[in-house]
Amino acid sequence: MTWTMSHINDRFQEESPSPAVVRRSRALTVLVITFVLLAVASCATSPSADRTSHEAQVAEADWMPVTSGDIVTSRPFDGTVTRPPGAPVYFHGTGTVTAAPALESLLEPGDVAIRVDDHPVVVLPGDVPVFRDITRVVTTPEADPTPKPGNVPTEGAPEPDSAQLAPGNDIRQLQSFLASAGYFSGAINGRFSDLLGRACNAWRLDNGLSSYAGFRADEIVFLPGPGPWAVASTDVSPGQSIADSQFMSVTQGAAVVTVDLDRQPEPDVTYAALPVAGDASSEVPLTILGPATQGDNGPVQLLGLPDGVLLQPGASLVVEQRRRLAVGVTLVPIGAIRVDGRGDTFVRCRNSGQTEHDCPVSLGAHDSANAAVLDGLRPGQEVAVPA
Repeated sequence: MTWTMSHINDRFQEESPSPAVVRRSRALTVLVITFVLLAVASCATSPSADRTSHEAQVAEADWMPVTSGDIVTSRPFDGTVTRPPGAPVYFHGTGTVTAAPALESLLEPGDVAIRVDDHPVVVLPGDVPVFRDITRVVTTPEADPTPKPGNVPTEGAPEPDSAQLAPGNDIRQLQSFLASAGYFSGAINGRFSDLLGRACNAWRLDNGLSSYAGFRADEIVFLPGPGPWAVASTDVSPGQSIADSQFMSVTQGAAVVTVDLDRQPEPDVTYAALPVAGDASSEVPLTILGPATQGDNGPVQLLGLPDGVLLQPGASLVVEQRRRLAVGVTLVPIGAIRVDGRGDTFVRCRNSGQTEHDCPVSLGAHDSANAAVLDGLRPGQEVAVPA
């Protein structure tokens, strides 16, 4: 059949929809458009759409190297510099105090702690307190007036005779101190000898004491530990009489830091004191001094300061409690990690100078800056961190 223009027009007229059909057609068109929009939205949330969006962000990203290191979490706490309770120190003798120890001063072995009748009293390391003079004992034997055959009685006092001082740990700790100071080279055996007497005399002359082959009980004070010792309290003042009594209390070493915690710490935590704002000094590592004890408001942790770090009691500082969750692992910056529509983690990665691509990664522990990579990356690669 041959189709002419009139046939087409007639056919068109025959097949033209009625007004009701037009309305139904328009409704169907709106419904189809709605489904198309929903499909577009669905595609926008698909994994491929996620990665397309991510690739657009990578164009303005910073490329950072993959490194290895530790994952460390940290929590800040308020710390206070304090001193532990002081141990009492006694002077063995009588006299008038002419110079008293200074509160909060540090005493090194051999330092003068107090002066009595202008005579210095020095501190030495030792666990055994002073209880006698440490010197060679000189005794005077009684004269025998009865003449013996062949002997003629002599006039006047008999000649003195040197006797050995009883051995003891007080002598041993004096020997140890003088040996460490370079004055004594004999055996550390707790026995007084002429060699020890000469060492005592040499040390005395080099440190402002009078010449004497030993030490009298009112010239020295033995304190536990190697020192230094901090003067925690003073019990005397110049002009005061003293007789075999306590004149100060000391603590071993420098001050400690007290930290009030909110819960018992994990066994593998460490601590560091952070520098205050504007302070150019670095952080100070702190040593845990025993387990945390229970205080009025929770656990209390005592922390020791390194040698040479002196802080005034009462000072406040920020103490950071740290815990290592992973050691020597591959690290990726938190900002580089992405999650696709399936919930899988990936990063945009590349070998140095090469084409970038998506790298699926398995992640472990993380801190505020990095996450540990269990699989998918290695040190030396680079990852994109959106700017």
